[in-house]
Amino acid sequence: MIKYMNGHEETPEQAALNSVPTGWYNLVVKMLNDLLAAGWDGETAQIKEKFGVLRLYTNGNWSEEMDAIYDKAEADSFKTCAVCGEPGEMFYKGWISPYCKEHTPKDRT
Repeated sequence: MIKYMNGHEETPEQAALNSVPTGWYNLVVKMLNDLLAAGWDGETAQIKEKFGVLRLYTNGNWSEEMDAIYDKAEADSFKTCAVCGEPGEMFYKGWISPYCKEHTPKDRT
């Protein structure tokens, strides 16, 4: 379970649905499950997208193995379409998010 500072608890699947763009769902569920399997206690302050990249703010125990799991998910989020989860690239125009060719905003300039 993922345990937030306010006492709320969610499964990794619920946390992903409630925290990040739809296209990152599988990426975040895998990261959270891998972290829990590595011994993470699930304590977190926040899971979110910030400046087009996955962010996890944790209060719990942490290890080098967990750093590697998080670093991979963070790097993958940078190149994963926020809409569909397909490979994408960063789009900068008033906001920053990764999009695939199909979901890149039409007014990209």
